[in-house]
Amino acid sequence: MIELIKSIKELHKTFLKEEIDVENETLITDSQILELEKEIGLKLPSDYVMFLKNVNGLTSYCGGYSFGSFLGINDIRLSSERESMLLELYGSENEFKWLKKSIVIGGLPDEETLLLLSKEKGKYYYYMYGAWIPGFMKFDSLSSYLEKYLKAMKENIELNG
Repeated sequence: MIELIKSIKELHKTFLKEEIDVENETLITDSQILELEKEIGLKLPSDYVMFLKNVNGLTSYCGGYSFGSFLGINDIRLSSERESMLLELYGSENEFKWLKKSIVIGGLPDEETLLLLSKEKGKYYYYMYGAWIPGFMKFDSLSSYLEKYLKAMKENIELNG
């Protein structure tokens, strides 16, 4: 997982530094993690805590169209606080009952994608939402999402030089 994070950070710094803010250099402390967990009522999974401690927010390489930006610790919110329209669309469907208890960890308000984190039956899942996706793309781990993100980022760099 740490190698994935390093690869993503390196690509941002090397190829995209003039187009985007590379990262928020503020280090996250354990007490900030505990404070956030208390605020949202959810213990964060270790892979996401590791990610936050290494990348406290990261602007999307593609302007939020294919993949949303990763939010910094101060911007993480319950989906019920931030995404009322999404809850109206999917919240009443049994298949998406996890949505009401999820948190938004990616996607700025003006971006077209979101990344959500939810705990279901003791397991954490990551969900990507985009207007072009029917429903949500489900990931069993943050690593599987980051692998997809990194692959798309490399393809974008190849296409655009």
